[in-house]
Amino acid sequence: MPRPIEAVGTSTAAFVGLAPGGPADRAVLVTAAADYEAAFGAGGHLGAAVRGFFANGGQRLWVAPALELLDDQDDVAILACPGITDPARVAAAAAWCEARGDCFLIADVAQAGPPQAPVRSSAAAAYWPWLVVGGETVPPSGAVAGVYARTDVWAAPAGVVRGALAGTTGVAEEVTRAQQEQLLAARINAVRRFEGAGPVVWGARTLAPDAQDEWKYVNVRRLSAFLERSIDRGTRWAAFEPNGDPLWTELRDSAEAFLHWLFLAGAFAGRTADEAFFVRCDSATMSQADIDSGTVVILVGFAPSKPGEFILLRIRIQLRRRTIADLLEAARQRLDRVQPAEAAAALAAGALLVDIRSEAQIDRDGRIPGAVHHPRNVLEWRVDPASGHSDPALAGALERRVIVVCEEGYQSSLAAATLQDLGVRGATDVVGGFRAWRDAGLGVER
Repeated sequence: MPRPIEAVGTSTAAFVGLAPGGPADRAVLVTAAADYEAAFGAGGHLGAAVRGFFANGGQRLWVAPALELLDDQDDVAILACPGITDPARVAAAAAWCEARGDCFLIADVAQAGPPQAPVRSSAAAAYWPWLVVGGETVPPSGAVAGVYARTDVWAAPAGVVRGALAGTTGVAEEVTRAQQEQLLAARINAVRRFEGAGPVVWGARTLAPDAQDEWKYVNVRRLSAFLERSIDRGTRWAAFEPNGDPLWTELRDSAEAFLHWLFLAGAFAGRTADEAFFVRCDSATMSQADIDSGTVVILVGFAPSKPGEFILLRIRIQLRRRTIADLLEAARQRLDRVQPAEAAAALAAGALLVDIRSEAQIDRDGRIPGAVHHPRNVLEWRVDPASGHSDPALAGALERRVIVVCEEGYQSSLAAATLQDLGVRGATDVVGGFRAWRDAGLGVER
């Protein structure tokens, strides 16, 4: 059974702009227009964009007065700077999205004059003309962001159905057929109003340069970022595994299972899985230098438009040696899942139980107080917190499963010690503490 890869979210948006009030030094998450108005006040382009976002299906929105305040919000997948059309500022927002690799900018275009693309970037799309809401002219980016949020990442956020804009009564300027051609040439997406229908998004092109033709459509670019981010996050467990065929096979199986699920959901073109995607991870996808340096390369091909016409993604995983700090952090993260009874069963199957104590916990006779009646596969591991020196007997663990028990509040002093020279490469778990260890009948009394 391959390890599952979870799909990352693609509907959380962030708006950058000035509001009448609210915090000036941090980003604020809002889940309704009323939340925004309570925190920041009403009015302005930003307020109109927030209302448009929620009216069109958006559910989660970060609001910040400056772009850098969003750096720590790793769930942001859609960015807009409502009403900002200055090319330098739009370019900065697009560069921020490109640097992240998992975010897409929805840009507004100046109302006056012939519409011009504010930037060339595959991580951005622009929309024109502006919308009319309640008799006022407002930038379209907020409402379009809501369309993105409600639309599957592999589907074009445009058209009479998917691109329908709620909460708006019209457009600031009707787009003629000639203007539509001009917008198309400039790679700006039109917002149009058709007879018997309200305004709709009528285009799904990115602002990608000519040399990046594979990224000319919004849904293809966003699908690519979604796949890369999901697979990258879903395979982080591999960072401490040996670089070889068993790992490559497991990574390949996990990625294939994830892509097959997306294929069944309609994310790719093709009648069969072979026409829709492929995954490779073996000695052919990486050089010997990659292998020697602990780099794993997963090659993913997916067909977003035509069966068998694949766009390629190379996802790199950098392996590293497991340190004591890594071991203990991983152990702490599994405290709620690894129970003492499970540890007892693992010991019976031959796992190694490591009792970590500092030198300060060793009495004058060189014994660890309370550590009595050890089963044969329990190792007393003494660590000097100052130097990080440890009992090398742990080298005997090698590929065995290691279950760690350590004194609460003492773990941080072990950060200097590493397992690199000890050769431990097996899985690591933890038993919650000495009391849990005793209660599981593992042979330790306090």
